[in-house]
Amino acid sequence: MDLRSELAFAKQLRTCPPSGIVKDPGHSEAVKKHVAACPYCSTEQLEDDRVWSGLVAGWKGALPASTSFREPGVAPGQIRFIRPELGRWRQGLYYTPPAVLVLSPVPGIRSAFRAAQVFFGSALAAPGDLVLEHARTGAGELMIECWNTYPVKGDDLGPQVGAVSEEVLEAVRALGKDPAAVPDWAVYPHRMEKHDARIYFRELETEVQYVFAVEAVARMVAEVEKRTVESTVAEVVEFLKEKFGRIQIPEGLPDPRAILASVKLPLDGLALAAAGQERHRITATLVRLQDGKVKEVRPVIAEIFDEGTAETGRFVAGRVPDAARLGADSWLYCMMPRTGKRAVSASSVDWDAESGRFLARFEEVFEVGGEFKLAVFYSL
Repeated sequence: MDLRSELAFAKQLRTCPPSGIVKDPGHSEAVKKHVAACPYCSTEQLEDDRVWSGLVAGWKGALPASTSFREPGVAPGQIRFIRPELGRWRQGLYYTPPAVLVLSPVPGIRSAFRAAQVFFGSALAAPGDLVLEHARTGAGELMIECWNTYPVKGDDLGPQVGAVSEEVLEAVRALGKDPAAVPDWAVYPHRMEKHDARIYFRELETEVQYVFAVEAVARMVAEVEKRTVESTVAEVVEFLKEKFGRIQIPEGLPDPRAILASVKLPLDGLALAAAGQERHRITATLVRLQDGKVKEVRPVIAEIFDEGTAETGRFVAGRVPDAARLGADSWLYCMMPRTGKRAVSASSVDWDAESGRFLARFEEVFEVGGEFKLAVFYSL
């Protein structure tokens, strides 16, 4: 099957400016440069909008008759377009925001989700893509690029245009790990051959992913980096002494987060009895912040489900029941003591703010010399 025309359509859809951009005087210089280099566009085509009239008609046919901007919150299973105003020029091409299928929240980051890119139509489907008919999407026939997932911010997404069932979501997740894991009810795409048009289509889709993921990732990194405590070490020590009296406060720690994670608070009323053979309990610190300043501190129980050493270092998995449902702005600071060395903070922490579950990783840490420490921070 000759897919060159389908590939050409996809390139125009993804990288040629739509009519609104073409007619916008603010984009005139960029449009001229694009026209001069684009094999699909010409001045005549742009003037009478022949190229984009067909593309827009295809879009409209794939979407519901109307969409409401009064949509519920972003949630797994929804199909949404990235907001049109986030389209952008890059190296002479105009990238129109794609549709995505929301897969799951990104742990520990407010209004962040992992999503799979969506393409309307199925001719360019290959192993790793899931083709869905209108009955399963409510948004026409489309294919989910299970191999092409990336983080998006909830406020970058437009109104919902379709949705899939949990069965479809499970199939997408499975195909993301194994392109051969096609469910019985789905079409199994033909494998790609040498110089297959679908190879170049995937290169195009990867480029689209980069354009729209790179800024979202940068914003998420900036959000995580801002997760700090504005109170100084001296202020934290003074706060703890005023609240708890004569308590043992770790010395030599330059980070107020480390002090709050490792301080030994009075355990009045806390039950530290074993929670069963499959887990044990430790004390953790729950810290309420206001404008970054410490306003309240209390001890809580952390249940440890599993801990050990993997190829890259130590890990600890568990749950802080009293920290469940604190909100997406809550976050963890975790520490691992080491024999004869300074304790280290976690390299990464997966945090589910709804359930209070966490997974802390300590890269290049293989030997430990004490009990794992953690503090949960949140703001009202």
